[in-house]
Amino acid sequence: MCKSALVFNNSPVFYRLENKKLVKRATGHEWADWYEAAAQSGARVVARDELDGGLIISTIFTGLDGCAIDTAPELFETMMLLNGKSTGVALRSETWQQAESQHRRMARQAREADKDA
Repeated sequence: MCKSALVFNNSPVFYRLENKKLVKRATGHEWADWYEAAAQSGARVVARDELDGGLIISTIFTGLDGCAIDTAPELFETMMLLNGKSTGVALRSETWQQAESQHRRMARQAREADKDA
């Protein structure tokens, strides 16, 4: 789990995706241009499930490294939302494949909890 924001030479480290693989960006401006285009095209979305009762499981590529320098960047986030608001449940992962797996696991657990309720 990340405890502090990663800052290298007082600048955040930005990433983008190419074919679902991480690519480090040199500047925040380049990253911002890519991020905007990716948001419009849906390229940042790994998966999204809308479940009963207004529950949403959403997994996206954030592109910003929020971890300590010694750790691999966790640039994907899976969140559980209820009626569009965060439930406080959020998990981060390093790769697209890990993010897909984490998303499936969280969605499955939410469906199973709903059946048990």
